[in-house]
Amino acid sequence: MVRTDPSRPHLKSQEELLPPRGIYGGNTKRGKLVALLRGYFASPVIATLGEMGMVERMMEGDFSESDWESTHRVEIISAMFRYLYSIGLLMKRTTGEYALTPDGRTSLGRNGAFSLLMSYAEYFHELPTMLTARGAKPSVNRRRNVRGSGQLHGKKFFPAAFDFFSSSAPTAIIDLGCGDGRFLALARERWTDLAIFGVDLSETAVEQTRMRLSPMIGSRRVAAVANGYDVAVWSEAVPENVRRSPQLVISMWFVGHEFSEGSAEKMVAFFSEVYERCPQAKVILGEINNIPAEILAEDHDLSIMPEFLLFHDLSGQGVLSWNMWLGILNKIPYILKADRRFDEVRSSSGEQIPASFIWLLEPKAPTLR
Repeated sequence: MVRTDPSRPHLKSQEELLPPRGIYGGNTKRGKLVALLRGYFASPVIATLGEMGMVERMMEGDFSESDWESTHRVEIISAMFRYLYSIGLLMKRTTGEYALTPDGRTSLGRNGAFSLLMSYAEYFHELPTMLTARGAKPSVNRRRNVRGSGQLHGKKFFPAAFDFFSSSAPTAIIDLGCGDGRFLALARERWTDLAIFGVDLSETAVEQTRMRLSPMIGSRRVAAVANGYDVAVWSEAVPENVRRSPQLVISMWFVGHEFSEGSAEKMVAFFSEVYERCPQAKVILGEINNIPAEILAEDHDLSIMPEFLLFHDLSGQGVLSWNMWLGILNKIPYILKADRRFDEVRSSSGEQIPASFIWLLEPKAPTLR
């Protein structure tokens, strides 16, 4: 029999103080705190593995640090793998090799989303300066932004857009905000006679587009540096055979909010000018919506939109609301021919609001010039 001294309190062991294994997730306070802290470390690790081309090898099967002996710092790779193992994204074989867990395959397979988030890292590193110094202007990491956007959009949005043209193929595409040229490359692979041209404000993006597309179309001019909002400028840069093509499509992937300044009227003016310059063209519009915080708060564990809207706010981009886009649709010389909505959330009134959407817009009264 174990005697206890009633004059002294019973001191529980650390094991007794801890809750049962496996209940830290979900809505527990500790689980929430761990998830918030972990993102700071997991995001750059996953983004870097994708950017270094390592994820492709990890997806193929078992792997070890020795698969990347050509790198100068194998010990860094070892530390990264141990970290991913400890948070459940890798498993370890009896042979000492690693393999992706189901969660790891999902997370690393979406490494482009991590690169996209990390492209705004300077804004968060410089938050104290932004709060105290007027005119502080952090910058986006354009290389990460272009790669992350292309990879994310290629998995989620581009296939849906291609479905719009299952019965009638376009003859030409002008891609505004072309990024690394991934959409144009995929479109050209699908329709081998397609005439293509990309426009982007970033010289880095345009150079990557040229590198990606040159094996397909040789030395022909395929992209230009220009602001997508400046229709008169980029329309003059587009080769005549592309701009006058009978089944022309103008695609714009998540660039409207970059030049809208939060103004629906500015977007109406933009679409009106596109119609004037290219009246025969259909338009593919991909956009995100500014969902009210009180709606996101209801399902914040299931949506990355709070983070997306935060970095768009910090960088001064004018993300419009769903109702604003519906209002724009009523004022522009286009009709909605087809649409796809993604990651819908429900408002308190029961309205379904998409976090993002794709519209296929057709000119109301096209006349060839």
